[in-house]
Amino acid sequence: MVNVSHSLQLKIFRACLTSFFLLMVGWNACFGDNSATPPVESVIIPGIYAMPKVDESKATTVVGSSSSKEDMQKFLGYEILPVRYLSLPYDVFVKSNVKSYFVDVGFLLLLFIPLLWVLKLDKNPIYNLITVALLLSFLIISVPSAYLSIKNLSIAEGLAAVQSQLGQSSFSEAPINHLSLWMHKIGLWAYQPVFELISKVSGEQDVFTYPLLALLFVGAYYLLKRRVEEQKLPLKSLSVFMLSYFFFWLLLGAGGIWYGFLIACVTYLFMVKGLSSSSDKYLFSRTIRVGTLLSFSAIWIFLAFAYRAGNYALDLREQETPKRILIDPVIQYQTGNLDAATSMNAVFPQYNQAIQAINAEQESLVYSVGTFLSYFIRKNDERVFSDTFLDFFPQLVNRFKDKTKIMQALKANGFRFIIVDLQLNNNDYTAEKSLTKKFINLLNSLHGNPMIELVATDRILEVKGQGTRFHAVFHDQGDVVHFGRFALFRIK
Repeated sequence: MVNVSHSLQLKIFRACLTSFFLLMVGWNACFGDNSATPPVESVIIPGIYAMPKVDESKATTVVGSSSSKEDMQKFLGYEILPVRYLSLPYDVFVKSNVKSYFVDVGFLLLLFIPLLWVLKLDKNPIYNLITVALLLSFLIISVPSAYLSIKNLSIAEGLAAVQSQLGQSSFSEAPINHLSLWMHKIGLWAYQPVFELISKVSGEQDVFTYPLLALLFVGAYYLLKRRVEEQKLPLKSLSVFMLSYFFFWLLLGAGGIWYGFLIACVTYLFMVKGLSSSSDKYLFSRTIRVGTLLSFSAIWIFLAFAYRAGNYALDLREQETPKRILIDPVIQYQTGNLDAATSMNAVFPQYNQAIQAINAEQESLVYSVGTFLSYFIRKNDERVFSDTFLDFFPQLVNRFKDKTKIMQALKANGFRFIIVDLQLNNNDYTAEKSLTKKFINLLNSLHGNPMIELVATDRILEVKGQGTRFHAVFHDQGDVVHFGRFALFRIK
């Protein structure tokens, strides 16, 4: 009788914890602040400096010192080391580090994988409690750190912001928003002592993060071994292989989902097989499990279709683009009603003009700061020098200290064109905004420079009070009507 009572209590306890886990994950995946793309920020104000701003303290900085942090680390996150890795599986699914459509993999795996571990009884209840404890620890670290990362806030600032928003609205006025704020408040409250403890021994560098991850891997292997001990050898081997694959992706993948596609594909198969099992060891019946799986899958497919079909993610400042699910010039080109040049000019205005200007010269070099124009340049493997994250340009600034001399130096070395990604600053996820500062310095070096001329750009400005529209780059010439994506300059 005692054993039955204990088993019932354990089931109730696990059911409550599992419900809490699913509620937190599902709520943050569906209603969390994980917008598709950050808005295009007009942070560039030309003419701040008469000459490019020279940072004497970094005059001897080695080229390449910041690009890895500005490029790959944005997928990994910028939290302190242990949290950076421990929260990564959650961050990938809710896009708390990089909020863009090309890293969207949905939330189904994150939502249902715990069920495969928690809802099936182990012979020893202690292992069930250990599994639940690990999942809750993962949740307590991941959800608040994701919220703080998205908002770029400290814990104190996050708590203050949530409390302020709670005071400004009531449950009756905005029930969903009110519940979301309470979820974040509870998560931040639970995460604060954990963060303070980790902060005492860690930061950008430490000596125990990798040993901790190795220890967790060994523990996960032991739990997995018990979890599949009744399965056949091929399934056991595949499970261990996938755990190892996940561990190496966590260490070496830098948060890039393209390095871990195998995890998603195979793990989805595990998830469907496990939840559709007819085993009587699960807490809920097969009908409830399969029905829940199909329901959430349908919700995700509906949301994903609307997200991908609409073009609102391309530029949040554009009002007409999201209204067109299909891009008309592309459809007309595919049906033979438009030629390639006309179709491309309709989809990518001014690209043809830029490509023709660059390809008219076969030997001149091109200094490229982002954009896709390089793919259309002849001999691009020989002519194009890519400085996407502006590691080389600060070296020119620190050496020549004059915008005219910088262009003279580029011209003397064979450079004739400069390609600039006008939205480069939107790829800056660093707390110190190092890429944005370099980008501002680049544009101020181009602004008012007698050594260069504008060849083509898809940015459109409007003369204040006149309604006249024209293609230009710098905001002091008029109001921005279409922000644009690129600008091509020629060195005279």
